[in-house]
Amino acid sequence: MIRSMLCAAGAALASACATPSDRAPLDPPTQSGGGFEAEIRRTAYGVPHIKAADLGGIGYGYGYASAEDNLCEIAERYLTVSAQRARHLGPGEADANIYSDLYHQRMIDSGRVETLLNGPAGAADTPTPEARRLAQGYAAGFNRYLRERGANGISDPRCKGAAWVRPITEIDFWRHMYVGQTVDAFFEPTTRAAPPGGHQQACRQPDPTLETTGRASNAYAIGREMTKGGRGVLLGNPHYPWDGVNRFYRTHFTVPGDLNIVGISYIGMPMIRIGHNETLAWSNTVSTARRHGYFELTLNPADPTQYLYEGRWTPMERRTVRVTVKRGDAEGTVERTLYASRHGPIIASETFPWTRERAYALRTVEVGLRDLDQYIAVWRASSVREMKAALAVRQSFRFNTTAVDASGEALYGDLGMIPNVPAALAERCAVSDMARRQWREQRMPVLDGSRAECDWATDADSSAPGVAGAAGAPHQFRTDYVLQS
Repeated sequence: MIRSMLCAAGAALASACATPSDRAPLDPPTQSGGGFEAEIRRTAYGVPHIKAADLGGIGYGYGYASAEDNLCEIAERYLTVSAQRARHLGPGEADANIYSDLYHQRMIDSGRVETLLNGPAGAADTPTPEARRLAQGYAAGFNRYLRERGANGISDPRCKGAAWVRPITEIDFWRHMYVGQTVDAFFEPTTRAAPPGGHQQACRQPDPTLETTGRASNAYAIGREMTKGGRGVLLGNPHYPWDGVNRFYRTHFTVPGDLNIVGISYIGMPMIRIGHNETLAWSNTVSTARRHGYFELTLNPADPTQYLYEGRWTPMERRTVRVTVKRGDAEGTVERTLYASRHGPIIASETFPWTRERAYALRTVEVGLRDLDQYIAVWRASSVREMKAALAVRQSFRFNTTAVDASGEALYGDLGMIPNVPAALAERCAVSDMARRQWREQRMPVLDGSRAECDWATDADSSAPGVAGAAGAPHQFRTDYVLQS
């Protein structure tokens, strides 16, 4: 049970223990044994300090504390990734909820998350048992708070008594991790894409690849040459929203003898993304490196759903996706046929229209389920050299990293998964004026989808096909300073 007391310093102390029945169901089971246990101590401004014997307990305490503070944001995020927004909230402005649900239902129907969870042990894409335990604990902690409070006992009017506030499962969590935290600009362009004359009207909204203004951050890592004590100093000034699911959430994780790390996560994700342990500190800034690209498809004049590949007409993959939509007091079903090529889903936008001659496939870097293990490895790093080595294994950071350690060595690097498109490849495989302009003006690769030689390259040390290897990623170590703005 939960018990509370006042400490001498005025902080509230709660000790939360879970029995095996509190755990979210596993499919498949990965780690048997007892329940979860965590100590949650809140200090100034309500910051939760979570102490546990293992990462399962850390997840459990974090799930409970974050539900206590941000239940409506978390519940709505799971409403989104379970493709249920239109069912509970209606179609939304300009049918935005329908496009979101179609996008996420396509992901659910693909079974991709389950495939990654059941991948070969030791592979970069397969979550380790420790990461699974962290996720299971998080779901159990969230569910315990919700069970104790009940939907009608929630004080936040945004979701008080809402039918869509529900317990979460481990698979819910991993689907959340797979699609990421940020609302995706590709929901509508990939779910409205249709062949010319098709029953769906193709989306002709502005191109989602253009730069978004107003995103920036700053970070300064000062090395031993410039500090009085000869140690490192870090100033992080990340610019992120003050509200919504991308708001920062400050916390502290302690596993005695293993971890002692302070920093911030996003709401609803049990990962300290920016922070410090006892010998290493790091911050992140927005990376302008492209994490996606396009392939220009030559279509069959007799059938715009066939494209040329290696001299043969290849049928596009078709997937029928259905979602439920609430309209007033009634529910109905919206059904769409979604298209994909070997390169990725077909997209339709103002810049990338689907005509009788051409279509465009979107390829994104698949970070998959790597994040938990990536951050666990960073938490345990004791120096910038160890941090850089950890990032090279899974390459799941999506940001510039600026870090410094207690020895006074500083690191800058953009060390995530970036499409491996050298300039020579982009120039050789851009077959239209639009493609050449995209590369020249936007540094956006739009490659010939008809030739295998135009696929993204793979280095010997790439952590996945088509991404640049870690050794060639931009980075530097210094003992004076590094900064990124």
